[in-house]
Amino acid sequence: MRMLHQIKNKAVRITLVAPSLNFAAIAALFLLWATHFKLQAQETWSLRKCIDIAVENNLSLKSQQLRLEQAKIQLSDQKSLMTPQLSGFANGGINFGRNIDPSSNDYITQNIISGNYGLNASITLFQGGYIRNSIRQAKQLYDAENLDYQQAELDLSLQVAAYYLNVLLTDESIDIASENLLASNRQLEQVNSLIKAGSKPELDGLELQTQVARSEQQLVTAENNFDLAWLKLRQALRVPESTLFELEKLSDAQLNTIVIETYEPGFLYDISVENQPGLKAAKLQLEAANIGEKISRSLYFPSVGIGANLGSNYSNAAKEISGYTIKKTIVPGIYIDGRQVIFEQESPVVDGLRSIPFRRQFDLFLGYGLGLNIQIPILSQNRTRNSVARAKINSRQQQINLESKKLALSQDIHTASSNLKAAEKEYQAADKTYQASKITAEKLEKKFSIGAATTYELDAIRTNLLNSRVSLLISKYDLLFKQKVLDYYAGKKIN
Repeated sequence: MRMLHQIKNKAVRITLVAPSLNFAAIAALFLLWATHFKLQAQETWSLRKCIDIAVENNLSLKSQQLRLEQAKIQLSDQKSLMTPQLSGFANGGINFGRNIDPSSNDYITQNIISGNYGLNASITLFQGGYIRNSIRQAKQLYDAENLDYQQAELDLSLQVAAYYLNVLLTDESIDIASENLLASNRQLEQVNSLIKAGSKPELDGLELQTQVARSEQQLVTAENNFDLAWLKLRQALRVPESTLFELEKLSDAQLNTIVIETYEPGFLYDISVENQPGLKAAKLQLEAANIGEKISRSLYFPSVGIGANLGSNYSNAAKEISGYTIKKTIVPGIYIDGRQVIFEQESPVVDGLRSIPFRRQFDLFLGYGLGLNIQIPILSQNRTRNSVARAKINSRQQQINLESKKLALSQDIHTASSNLKAAEKEYQAADKTYQASKITAEKLEKKFSIGAATTYELDAIRTNLLNSRVSLLISKYDLLFKQKVLDYYAGKKIN
């Protein structure tokens, strides 16, 4: 009997053979019962869930997501060119000795603390279509990155499906190898009984012991293949080793009733050209390259922009009168009737100065202006011409890239279609071989039981039966996977 016990990602399979229900058999039954309930407590993951987990954890997809975010930021940068630029400025300092008062432009001998501050704004009105085309190009490149991400998801889904089916295949291979080992042990017990009774020579027992050892080796190989298949799947999913789970197995109906849906390669190609994200991304990259030519040519045109500024000054040398005193002063040179008289006049006299407050200086020295800026390219040291030439080369390169992807897609579809037809024929041939080997083995076992066949003949036919059964199992899973490949090109979701 065989028991499966999963510890982390390691599958341990124990094979026990006992001629009677002894202590070892009772212990094995108990272990099987305990393992059964432990396995039932584990979560069963379907292919769809494995794909979703792989998509969530895959490092390449995470890197692709970062590239997508960068493309989104680049698109935001280009859109921002349509908005005005606004900046503020402020500077200040202290001057010693004889200086110009920035508030009055008079020379004074005084240490002056001064500064100016304000706002500048500008916007480009025309640049030969540079801004508009830059936004269009950034949008195309962002959409292309998004489609490349979707393509990477589909490719990963197909890879996980292959790993998933390989685990199921190797798991069933262990079943076959275990059954073959049990059959070999039973046959050895029968022959040993006949040898004791004198009906068979000891040589037959030695040959069957060799067969049992070979069956054990085949079981060890199958278990090793199972462990390697689990390892590849876990690495693709990137789940912790402590995560315990089982895979949802294919039902007998799914394995024994394989529905083959054939597609015409030309039909598949037409669907893939329209629906494959990778090909659609290549088309967008070609369109972005063509827009790049227009962006380069825009450098031949003048650029027109307007600007505005608003600012004010401050200086601690800017003074205002703090108060007045009324004083009488004699005004000379005044005569009444020819006689000089003393004439006094009252007039205000400044008796103090104070610095103008910052808030009032803002209003006093506030200024603003508008301006028009026109830049006309005349000589650019061939930079513009070379930029246009590079853009044209990039467009041709993207065109070649698109045609190469179309050619590779056509080749892949024809190859996948041929592989499916070959897998279907191989499966039918393997089924016929297995059925024939099964009938032959049953007849030979009957002949061997009555002494009409040798152990060598029995060993050979059992080896053929085992090989044919394994080949049938491999051909089944191979056929299922190659059908999934064509469904992938047909745009169907992998489940």
